[in-house]
Amino acid sequence: MACTHAPLLLVREMARHKTHRASVSETLARVIQRADELAEVVAIYWKDGRVPLSGQVKKGLAAAFPKFDEYQLAKYDRGGPIKLPDVLFLCHAKPRDEAQAEVWKKLVSATLTKPDTWEVVLSSGAVSSIEGRALAKHSHVGAAGSRFQRCLNLFRAHRADVLVPVTPEPEPEVPATPVPAEDVALRVPLTF
Repeated sequence: MACTHAPLLLVREMARHKTHRASVSETLARVIQRADELAEVVAIYWKDGRVPLSGQVKKGLAAAFPKFDEYQLAKYDRGGPIKLPDVLFLCHAKPRDEAQAEVWKKLVSATLTKPDTWEVVLSSGAVSSIEGRALAKHSHVGAAGSRFQRCLNLFRAHRADVLVPVTPEPEPEVPATPVPAEDVALRVPLTF
């Protein structure tokens, strides 16, 4: 388990104890920040065996589901034992409006528009593995669209430089010379 799962684990433990059950739905709706965490909550809940979801957990999931738009749902709708449509069916979330109802219908029918991010382009095989390594090295996580295209264009323009790695010459070793303490005190400004 990663540190990002800690709040989800705490909410799961809250659901087990009668004294905390009343605040589970509100807490769960606030804790879930990414669309994939909807499925993670159910996975954590079922870690010790499949048991029916408590009413408070269902209410929390239903309250958290409308937070996410088509882009987020498409980005985090991954293969796995529990998928986002499964969570939608389990919690019986209600859409805010007709537009959201259409997005959820696309989610259920697996026809969501794929997000146009550099991660998706890399995983689709549209670029070579060498280009992918260069993108991973020089791109910021979460960057998308024009930044990806700019990086890809720069890489393709300078492909010869990348394919023939230049090894820097080792710097000659310079023996360390002791510096008198008075010189160090004069060069380092005192800040308080």
